[in-house]
Amino acid sequence: MTIGLDLGSHRFRSIRHDNKKLIARSCPAVFATLADTPPHRRLLHQSGTRFATCADHLLLAGDAANEWSAMLNLPLFPLLKGGRVPTSDVIARQILTLIIDAMLPVPESPGGYCCLTVPGGQADGFVDQRDADFFQQMVSLRGYRPHIVSSTQALVLAELHEASFTGIAISFGHTTSEFGVVHCGREIARCVIADGTRSFEVVQTFGIEEAGASQASASIERSYGRFFSDIVDDARIRFEREGTLKTLPQPLPVICTGGITESTTFLPMLQKIWNETGWQVSTLPIRAASDPVFAVARGCLIQAELERPGERRAA
Repeated sequence: MTIGLDLGSHRFRSIRHDNKKLIARSCPAVFATLADTPPHRRLLHQSGTRFATCADHLLLAGDAANEWSAMLNLPLFPLLKGGRVPTSDVIARQILTLIIDAMLPVPESPGGYCCLTVPGGQADGFVDQRDADFFQQMVSLRGYRPHIVSSTQALVLAELHEASFTGIAISFGHTTSEFGVVHCGREIARCVIADGTRSFEVVQTFGIEEAGASQASASIERSYGRFFSDIVDDARIRFEREGTLKTLPQPLPVICTGGITESTTFLPMLQKIWNETGWQVSTLPIRAASDPVFAVARGCLIQAELERPGERRAA
């Protein structure tokens, strides 16, 4: 049995085969707490809501946390602050374990492969190795062989088959932006920029409250423009310094993913900024992943299939 597990800092996703069908799961990486009282327990039992207990609190995770937070005006807490596994938050670590257990069914036979991404990217000196060890241990305890893959490599495996799995991949995450250069399915250059789309939650809220609709829209668009200009230029400089891009066949396809890519104004804005940045290699028009929600998880599943011996199946 193989499974792909995309662990983002804002949402977790998994995808696997089941009787020739693809089964996908998604769970926001948040939790909420309720006081452990008989009325609260009755309320949760009557609604069929699953919960855990810790000391004198009832713990709600994922979609349940979102729903009850909206109904009862409960504060929502991120499971991964800044994309990192908390070292001293016992509750968050307990819920992380429960969510991963729920997203990974026990394999039919021991030793199944699970390819996973790790929150916050995979750049030397950027991600604490303890985070990778933590998630690999969780996967191993479910009976799988863990194998870490970058979100950009997984994206190319899922989306660039017509280009022989070669191109530039971009993942716009909640806490980081990741750029990867992949040749024939193997990532040969990579950079992680410690800036993600979470900063725009504040920008959007402020703009709507403090200005009219048109002024807010213009302010948000300028902020996005500055954000994309900065990170695209940063990635260009790093890749040109590294020198690998020039050795690949051109023009190179460019594929991107992330929740922000679903906006109708995203691609025109990014393409304009990309052209103005002045990359020294020829690229095809930028396109978004066909399924921005599960593209990375599907690429992880493809890599898991490649990792295991024997029969291969298309993901």
